[in-house]
Amino acid sequence: MSWISCGYSDDKLKQLVFKAEGAGGMPEFLDHLGDEIVWGAFKVVGVDDRGNTVSRRPKYIFVKYTPPSTSAMKRATAGRHKGSIKPIFTTHVDFEVGLRPLVSDEFVDLVFVVSVDRVQRRAH
Repeated sequence: MSWISCGYSDDKLKQLVFKAEGAGGMPEFLDHLGDEIVWGAFKVVGVDDRGNTVSRRPKYIFVKYTPPSTSAMKRATAGRHKGSIKPIFTTHVDFEVGLRPLVSDEFVDLVFVVSVDRVQRRAH
């Protein structure tokens, strides 16, 4: 399994339920996004190339997808759930997105660069 998605059981956004999982990584995860709010995660491979040493490690990305058609009230209600949902997923980075086309390999690379930069700045 390289991705998983969860959503709400009804329009009241009271109960989170399992929606789908798969082995096709980010592309397959994105293909399963529709017109409802989705919480999920997918696996990517982080590559750290330091000249004579190359390290490849799995990294997990937590995503909240909110389609553009979602009402402001539902956005606010779902937003309050992040603190309860995120600990379920052990991830390295998280982001929220409202348009599927925004999520690409380049976007994920940028998210990692920014998060690593923040961690390095805090360490110094």
